[in-house]
This record gives sequence, C-alpha cells and structure tokens, in this order.
Amino acid sequence: MNRLRRLDAIRALVEANGGELRFPGHLLRPELQKIEYRLSRAIDTKWEVLSEKQSVLDFEKNVVVKIHDAPIGIDKLGVLSAIKDQRKMIELIDEAHAISAFTHQQKVNYICDSDESFYSPMFDFKAELESVLRNGAPGYQAVNQLSMRGQKFIFKSHHPETEHPGFGEREEEVNGEFHLNGFEKEIVNSLVISASKKASYPDAFVIEFHGELIRQNLSISIPNEPSDVLTLTPSTEKRLRKALEEYRKIGELAFSKFASDVICTVERPDRPMRTQSRMQGIGMLKERIGQPKTPREDLRNVATEKVDAIHRKMNLIKIIDIKSEIMEWKKAIDVVVSQNPGLPEKQIYETWNKILTSLSDDMAAGEPKVYEIALGRINKLYGRMLNRHSMAKIEAVYDWVGSQALKHGRNSVLDSIMQMLKKEIADIDHKSPLMSFKVAEDVLSRESVEGVVLSAVDINLGAFSRPRQAVGDNVHSKAGTRLKTGRTV
Repeated sequence: MNRLRRLDAIRALVEANGGELRFPGHLLRPELQKIEYRLSRAIDTKWEVLSEKQSVLDFEKNVVVKIHDAPIGIDKLGVLSAIKDQRKMIELIDEAHAISAFTHQQKVNYICDSDESFYSPMFDFKAELESVLRNGAPGYQAVNQLSMRGQKFIFKSHHPETEHPGFGEREEEVNGEFHLNGFEKEIVNSLVISASKKASYPDAFVIEFHGELIRQNLSISIPNEPSDVLTLTPSTEKRLRKALEEYRKIGELAFSKFASDVICTVERPDRPMRTQSRMQGIGMLKERIGQPKTPREDLRNVATEKVDAIHRKMNLIKIIDIKSEIMEWKKAIDVVVSQNPGLPEKQIYETWNKILTSLSDDMAAGEPKVYEIALGRINKLYGRMLNRHSMAKIEAVYDWVGSQALKHGRNSVLDSIMQMLKKEIADIDHKSPLMSFKVAEDVLSRESVEGVVLSAVDINLGAFSRPRQAVGDNVHSKAGTRLKTGRTV
C-alpha cells in the first residue's frame, strides 16, 4: 500500500466517524508538512498529527466506526473495499471449515455461493481454493495462500465501480488490454473537477483524480509502463503534480497536454483475467489426445500417435515460450536504440531481421531447436549492448543517490540503496542481459528509487541529522560517486 492509498483509507475512516483530515498546503514537497485529523466536526476537538508509521488497521482500533461499517465507496482508492473483501472471504472460509460434514468441494460451493455478489475473474479460482482448503488452512492463511498463487476475488457489493456501464465501442482490445479511444475529454474533465475541489493540496488532488479514474474503471500510464487501475506509477504521479503546478499558471491547457502524453486502459474488476495456466493447458491437451479416435484402430498405432501428438504439442508450447522471450528482447532493443542516438540503428535492425527470417512461420511444424539457436544468436549479438545500457542507467542512479548523500548526509537507508546498486552493477556480467535490463529500467530505475531516497533524505533534515560525508568506495568531494567502470553505451 503506497502513501496516498494509506492516507485516503485513513481519511475515509475519519470521515465515517464524523471527523475530517486536512492535507498540507502549497509547498512543492507536501510530504514534509504534517497531516492532521480530528474525529469530530460537531465538537470543537483538537487537531491531531497523523503518524507516518500508523497503518490503516492500527488506526481502525482507535475509532468507533470500523472498516466493515464504513459506507461503500467512501474510500476513493479502494483500500477499504479490498479489506472488506478479504475479511468477508476469511469469514466464509472459517464458516465452511466449521461444518465438519462438508467435503472439500462442498466447502468451495458454500464459500462461492453464500454471497451472490462474489466474483473471481480467474477461471481456476475454485480449483485453487479447493487445493488450499485441503491443507486445512484457517481463513487468514487461506487468503494469503490464494494471493501468493495469483488469485483474485471481489464481492461486487463492496465495489460501486462494477456498476459503471462501460464505454461500448470506444473500447479496443490490443494484446489482451482494453484501450479507450478518445479518452482525453474524460481525463481533462476529471482533472479540472479534482483541481477545483482541492486546488491548493497536491496530495488531495492526486487522490481525487485517481479516485475518479477508479470509479470509471480507467487506468492511465506513461507509454511503455505497466498500468494498473489501483496504482499510479511514480513517474505518472510526478507528472500529475507537475500538471497541477502548470494548471495554476496556464489553466486547462496544462491538463490537455497531460492527457495527450498518457495512454488509457479500461480495467473492470469483474472482467475475466486469465484463461488457462500453462500446466493446465498441457493437461487438457494430454487428456484430449488420450482418447482413441475409433475402437477399431490398432492399439500400438494409437499409442504411437498419442506420443507423437503430445510431442508436437510440447514443442509448440516451447516455441511459444521462446518467441515470447524473443519479443521481450525486441522491446528492450527498441528502448536502447531510442535512448542512445549514437548506436548504428540501421545495422542493428538489419541483423535482427535476418535472424527472424530463419524462424518458421508455421510453429506447429517447427522444431524448438531452430528457435533456441535464434535466441542464442540474439543473446550473443545484443547482450553486450543491453548490458552497457543497463550499466549506464544503474550507474546514473548510483551517482544521483550518492549526490543526495553528499548533499544531505548519510544514513542507513541511503547506504543500503548504494550497496544494492553497487552489487547489481557488479553482477551485470553474470546475469541474463534481459533480466539486468528489466532491473535497470524498472526495479532500480531513477523513478523507482527516487521516492525511497527522498524519504531517507527527509530523515536527515531533522535536528539530529548526521554530518554530511562521502558515500561509497569510489567517492571524493570533487568526483562525486561515479564508479570507475570505463563503460559507455
């Protein structure tokens, strides 16, 4: 749960108890100001400072109206709805366990049919639930195990957004995602409404706008970044705050510019999310192939045909996996080329096209060996290029973190981040280039690390901050924190 989702959930609890929560004002760094709340508007109660360490569940213990009593939809970012879902499922699982006469299958039916608003977008939810129940896990453990297995569920009565009518023909499916066409008007209108409500509070503005997206089952993100209706990526949130600053100067034009820079997808919580897992697909293939075509066929020939058919299907699955990895390489190469204009782009793509022409378009008739060879050539030809790019990206983050430490002083958090970055740099040549690229672009990117670093820097701004000093083994006051790798992209 990120900071804004936690704040919105606590705000919803405070308001459900008749109080209010107020956000900091105009500062560019609102997180440095104290957030305050009071549990009653009717009585002149004292404003209390909200602790940064206090979780939603801890806060719930000190109020009269609990999460399960809070009105549906009072939480804009859906945190209370998610907690209600989990608690309801825990309650149903424990009730099913308490009925000793039930078989495991009857327990599953009891849980899924007890509330007509229950829904899981995963086709194999009941099978996974039965597997968990066979272990005898109590409700809270069973819910955790379902989460670890990638299972999702909701109770529609907790989610008012499921009542949204959708966008009809404006939804276009692309690679399994439903993109919304002509969404700029919705985005700009939502931004204007959010800014007019809480124009001077950046935190409240982001929460208000994100809540409006959730209400419409919409998700926005910067191109080439993952999108999720319940979260905003750090870079998207950063652009939102910047758009608010520009809005105060130039009006709606700032929001129109923001809308033109993002992509928008539709993510209904009651839309199916997955068909079959890979192993289940193999099992279904084996089961279908295992049925004799006619009773008159020779048993030996039937057995041979079964083995050959399974072999072909297994080869097809291997080829699909390898082709998927090859496409991941293509995406990575596109990013590297776009960010490094000095690279020989024409030569890179000509070589890539030659490799692809060696692959068979008829995957069902192909052999995995051909694709394995192609993947090996790709790794050999482009691996160093990806590694150099990843090294440069992580080194740049390392330098920036080091500059913050030099500027504001060291602490254990900054030291840990520096060590993690340094270790990743040292390990790049020993890992898959594609994996190192994903780490550099996502896990340890500037956007991912920035929030943690700035929070750590804030710690050093207090009265007991430690002396400023150099950080890392390769640091001195003039050279900064550059690691001496001698690498260039």
